[in-house]
Amino acid sequence: MSNELQAQQNSCMKRPIMKRLNREECRDTVAEGREMCRLAWKFTWDNRWKMIIVALAAGLVGLKLHSYDAAAYRAFGWDRTVVWFELSRSLREWGRFMDVLFFAFALFGAYLLTDCKRFRRAALACLLAGIVSGITVNVFRAGTGRPRPSTELPDRFHGPTTKYKMQSFPSGHVAASTAGMTALAFAMPSLAVVALGSSASLAWSSVYTHAHHPTDIFFGLLLGLSIGVPFGAAARIMERRE
Repeated sequence: MSNELQAQQNSCMKRPIMKRLNREECRDTVAEGREMCRLAWKFTWDNRWKMIIVALAAGLVGLKLHSYDAAAYRAFGWDRTVVWFELSRSLREWGRFMDVLFFAFALFGAYLLTDCKRFRRAALACLLAGIVSGITVNVFRAGTGRPRPSTELPDRFHGPTTKYKMQSFPSGHVAASTAGMTALAFAMPSLAVVALGSSASLAWSSVYTHAHHPTDIFFGLLLGLSIGVPFGAAARIMERRE
């Protein structure tokens, strides 16, 4: 184990077991969140051309995949048993930002118990990435007007609408979950498998319940990554500064 990592663990263990929330603590948390947002934006701006190229390439792939949405449904089989359908519905409920909130509050609770700032940074990265992604995707999909598979309406883009059943593209659940879980995986690699597994199960359930087309999931995933990676990178930058 490196001396730097050992020193970080020792510093966490030497602090109080329980730390009460107070005004100063809230100010520190807000200040760290603001700095994380600044660093995430800087990371995005510094890598804007790479992200634009990836977005254009992904768009071309998505256009190609769009024609295979119906075939993808048939490939899944859709022999929807009661057990699997109820499981998929539960996962959808879990993905209504509950996964992001669960990990964020659990990590912040761990910070209060140990006073180890790495937990607080990971909680902030997860929560902020999920919030930013959720807001972005909901603004974006309100302008696409793609009907959800369960509506059985013609699959095309109808334009701006406020109707929930016409806001299939892209998947808001998957975008927010992917953003939060990706940021968490960067901030705390030890939780990467659990976090990304949670996001992957949500993507599967969204298609299984006919809530989204496969390409909705694909673009929701890309949007989530484009926001989660900068926040995860920001958390790592802040950790290296200490």
